[in-house]
This record gives sequence, structure tokens and C-alpha cells, in this order.
Amino acid sequence: MTHTGALQGQAEAGPGTRAKPGRKLAGGLWRRFTAFLGALNQKLTYVIGLPAVVLLANVMIGHFQFMSDYQNKVVTEGSRQVSAAESTFTDVSTTFARALTLQQQLFFNFRDAIARKTDGDDRALETKDARAIYKEYDQVRMYLQQNIDLLAHRVEANIDWPSDVERDSAAQAIGGDPMSRLALGAYNFDCDGDMPSFTKNASLKPPPDMLKANPQAPALTVDWQSAKHHVLALYYCFYLTNNNIEAAREWASNSSINAPIKDKFLRRIDAIGEQIDNDAVRLNAFMTLAVNAIEVIRAKFRPRVWYCEVPILRQMIDAYSKKCTPIRTAQNGAAS
Repeated sequence: MTHTGALQGQAEAGPGTRAKPGRKLAGGLWRRFTAFLGALNQKLTYVIGLPAVVLLANVMIGHFQFMSDYQNKVVTEGSRQVSAAESTFTDVSTTFARALTLQQQLFFNFRDAIARKTDGDDRALETKDARAIYKEYDQVRMYLQQNIDLLAHRVEANIDWPSDVERDSAAQAIGGDPMSRLALGAYNFDCDGDMPSFTKNASLKPPPDMLKANPQAPALTVDWQSAKHHVLALYYCFYLTNNNIEAAREWASNSSINAPIKDKFLRRIDAIGEQIDNDAVRLNAFMTLAVNAIEVIRAKFRPRVWYCEVPILRQMIDAYSKKCTPIRTAQNGAAS
């Protein structure tokens, strides 16, 4: 019994004793498998993350290359716009200054010759001086008459538009400005009363004959913040003054003087003198506005602040302001 019980005890204990090596083997395999999965996961994470890093780096490099190219274009375009504005300002100002100065000399020479009763003396200083400058005056007058519309649009394109920092060329309608030298005449622009003002525009009511033909005719606004409007008003008043000194022009050209025209000149001599002074004021107003506009163009192309170089932030700013984009493409304009 004792021997049999011992054998039974060994038989019962045997299976438990033989199971321990299997458990150890299973545990080792599991640990190796989990370690393998962990290493594989690390490698996959690196491999998967690597393209994202490369992509981000490429995006950043592309962004700064784009910003560098854009900034070069800004510098080039800024120089072009400032140069065009300065050239236009110089040409227009010089031409009108020359025309007004010669017109003034003709007027004062004739006025002084009449006062000294030397207007019939070919040897008088006033007569010689007037005849010496008449041909030049007539040439500059003809130049302005032939080119005033071109000069006005040149001023608009090179001074008014570039200095308007809110203007989007891609979104502008053609023919939006009704102002012209013909419109000033049709609305009876008052050269004595409608003087330039940088705080208030001039609103010209339609004259009775225009309202009779078109009861819905709108008023004409003279925008004193527009260099183009200044130029057109300046020419219109110069042209009227030219007509008012017809007697002086006849005298300076050594032509026969029409007596009624001379009498009209004498009756209005003081008013004509005021007109000539007002024309000088108009020229000064144009020059003041144009110089300020050129400075606005320069300011528009100043170097940008640091946040204009930050991706996403720059686009967010651009959605509400043009601080970061002084040059807007047609695509940007169409989307805005």
C-alpha cells in the first residue's frame, strides 16, 4: 500500500511538475514578440513621420523663397511707380508753370503799356518783351490744348491710382470717373469761386439747359483729392484766361487790335488779374497734392514688419489689410 500510494502521489504530482518549462517558454516568446512589435512600431513611426518633416521643411523653404521673390518684385515695382509719378509730376508742373508765367507776362506787359500809353510804341520795353515771348506762349498753349487729355490720364494712372492704397485694379470698372475738361464747361465751372480745397469737394449742379434736356442729370463732383481733377480744372481756367487776354495777345503778336475786345479787356482788367493769381494758386494746390501722393506711394513700398513673413499669419492679415501685400495680383483681387 505504501509503495502504491507513493506511486500514485508521484503520478498526481507529475503533470504539475512537467508544466513549468512550457510556461517559461510561452512567457519568453510573448516578451520577444512584444519587444519586436515595439521596435517595429518605433521604426514605422519614424518612417511615417519622416515625409511629414520633409514636407514641412519643403513648405517652409518654398514659403521663404516665394517671399524673397515677392519682396524683390515689390522693390522693383515700387521704384517704377515712384519714378513714373515723379516724372509725370515734373512734366505737368513744368509745362503749366511755363504756360502760366508767360500768360502772366503778356497780361502785365499789356496792362503796363496801356497805363504808360506806350502800347503803340514798338520801341517800348513792354512791347519788345511781349513780342519776344509771344511765340513761346503760343507754342505752349497749343501743346496744352493738344495734350491736356493725355496729361490728365497720365496723372491719373501714375499719381492718383498708385497713391490709393485701397484701390484694387482688377476690380475697377472702366469709365467710373465722369470728370473731363468738357464736363467742366458743360457744368459752368466757376474759376473764381470753385477754388481747390483739401477738406471739401466742389459739387456742380446741372445748369438749366442740361436739366431741360435731362431732368435726371446728376451733379458733377470735383474731387480735390484727385490730381487728375486738379489738372483739368487748372487747364480749364487757363483756357478761359487765355480768352480774356485776347487783346493782349493781339498786341503781342503785332496784329491789329479789335477795339471792342480791348474795351472789354480794360473793363475787366482787375478781374483778369485776379484770375491769373487764382491760376497760380491752382498750380500750387496741384503740386502740393502730387508731392504728398508721391510720398504715399513711397510709404506703400516700405520694408514690411516681421509678422508679414510668418506663414498663415500673413494670409490672415492680408484678408483684412494690405499692410503685407503692397502688390496684389489679379487672382488676389478677384478673390477679395
